[in-house]
Amino acid sequence: MSPCLRALLALIGIWGGAHLPAAPLVDFWQAADRLQSQHADIKVIDANGEQALRVVFKPEGDYPGITLPFEPSQDWSGAGGIRLRVTNPGTKPAKICLRVDDGGPWDQDPWNAEYGEIPAQSSGEVVVHFGTSFKKKGHDLDSAHITRVLVFSGDPDQKGNVEVILHDLEALHDNGATAPHASTKAGPPAAAGAYRLVWSDEFAPPGAPDPVKW
Repeated sequence: MSPCLRALLALIGIWGGAHLPAAPLVDFWQAADRLQSQHADIKVIDANGEQALRVVFKPEGDYPGITLPFEPSQDWSGAGGIRLRVTNPGTKPAKICLRVDDGGPWDQDPWNAEYGEIPAQSSGEVVVHFGTSFKKKGHDLDSAHITRVLVFSGDPDQKGNVEVILHDLEALHDNGATAPHASTKAGPPAAAGAYRLVWSDEFAPPGAPDPVKW
């Protein structure tokens, strides 16, 4: 099937059997006034003609980063995951963690997360597949009720400031392709055929964020 036809079928709700959220889901520079920061400075900048958000993680405490809360919660049930585009303008690799929460009970660690390492003076991405954390089966994320997204330094031994530039957060098909159309609204639970993975409690490596702090 051609990419054009696949995009058309997705647009009318046929491809994949579920409605796909927007690409992008979030432009971080547009959400700057709603961000909560912890040991991090943020600033909207022009990055090669594109508005973006510069974040400087500071080694002043645990898990320097930013949180974007959603009220009401967001319905991303048609996606299989999310992808964050990141630029690292520094001279050393930057390890970043992307986390998405569904607002479930804290004793169930109601989030999925993944690390990504962006090479120096390069652009890259951090991808979270729903139902997995740190490349293992994880929390069965309720993607119809997303309550917040977090981006923070993935290096617990960070010695100095780490600067990155955040572009947009995109929804993915379950096969990793970018979702082609928009809906970032609160809504009903995922329809039949939405993606579902099972729970495992063996996915939190050393240095993973303490949910109580976030």
